[in-house]
Amino acid sequence: MFGRFRANQEDELRLEKERLNKMSEKELLIEMILELKRIDQKCDDTVNGKRIARNIYADSEEECEKKLEELIKEMKAEFGIK
Repeated sequence: MFGRFRANQEDELRLEKERLNKMSEKELLIEMILELKRIDQKCDDTVNGKRIARNIYADSEEECEKKLEELIKEMKAEFGIK
């Protein structure tokens, strides 16, 4: 049953590798910078049976970690968790 999904995922991965291999060094660096800008971290919680997504957007992984830490502290305070 899952074989079809796995094969599709492997095809997508192969195509992505081929696309990246065709790029110049400069294009790869630009692609990496753009991917870093897309870093976001989601924290979901449920209020009254509905999910509330809280997103964090950052330009670097370190900045994302700091913002996530702050969000966790805020959420713990909000829900009375130590």
